[in-house]
Amino acid sequence: MSHTVLQNCKWLQADAAVVSANNTTVNGDAIDTLGWGEGAFILKVYGTTGVVTVFKIQGSHNGSTGWTDITGAEPSALPGATDDNKNYGVFLDFKNVSYRYLRFVLTENNTGTIAGEVTAVLARGNELPSTDAERGLAASAIV
Repeated sequence: MSHTVLQNCKWLQADAAVVSANNTTVNGDAIDTLGWGEGAFILKVYGTTGVVTVFKIQGSHNGSTGWTDITGAEPSALPGATDDNKNYGVFLDFKNVSYRYLRFVLTENNTGTIAGEVTAVLARGNELPSTDAERGLAASAIV
């Protein structure tokens, strides 16, 4: 059976859930990009009464210190108080990123709350994933 493009990706929870309230900043988990050529961070907003002032991607050489904003790695618009059930994405070509580890940062501006999640997708791997675990999944079906 041949692989589809999506089977050749790794899907990761960049943070199990984003719940940010009243000027709170959430830093996502460090995502190791070693062996991958590109990636995306997708913010799924479930519900919001607040306004997001920051959704950006940062990089680090070791995954724990020296987090630095990646120029241009933020969407052209951010969620507002009426933007329930919308998605926001940042797409990265790792040739243009000098860091091995990436994470998202999200800040709400003290006007309410936001509930959602961020998923990271890694693509164009040096080696194609052949198992669910290598794809970042607990289980899957290929049809």
